[in-house]
Amino acid sequence: MNWQVFTELSTLQVQIHWMAAVISLVLGLSIFLRPKGNRLHRLTGRAYVFTLMVTAISAFFIRGPAGTVNSPAVNGAASLLSGFSWIHLLIPYTLISLFMAIRAIRQGRVKDHKSGMIYTYIGALIVAGAFTFLPGRHMHTLFFGDPVMIQESIEKGFRH
Repeated sequence: MNWQVFTELSTLQVQIHWMAAVISLVLGLSIFLRPKGNRLHRLTGRAYVFTLMVTAISAFFIRGPAGTVNSPAVNGAASLLSGFSWIHLLIPYTLISLFMAIRAIRQGRVKDHKSGMIYTYIGALIVAGAFTFLPGRHMHTLFFGDPVMIQESIEKGFRH
């Protein structure tokens, strides 16, 4: 991926979202691979929860491009839900799952905490991340688009 192309084609919201997601992906994987219950696990876990919350909250500010069904102003009328797609349903899933997993560990329910964190990692990062690479999506263009496709995106103002 060309970082210059990414920053030129992406809004600040997308850049924050992407960086927080990548950091969450790495932190989550390191938590799964290391011993549990110690100080490092708790510290890394807090950082993971924070970055995953940034990922989820920043997704709320990423809307579809102008002129599409997901546009912030469809038919000239803006609404709270304009610009969202089905993938935005993962925002409440992520936030609620994190809350439940944190509550579980505070109540001493280690098994529930573990399964909650695993499912959050899979749903919010692996599944959602995979969908961002489907053809026609922004990340697909940035990673797999040929130079002509990227140039056309720049000329069309493909910033989302």
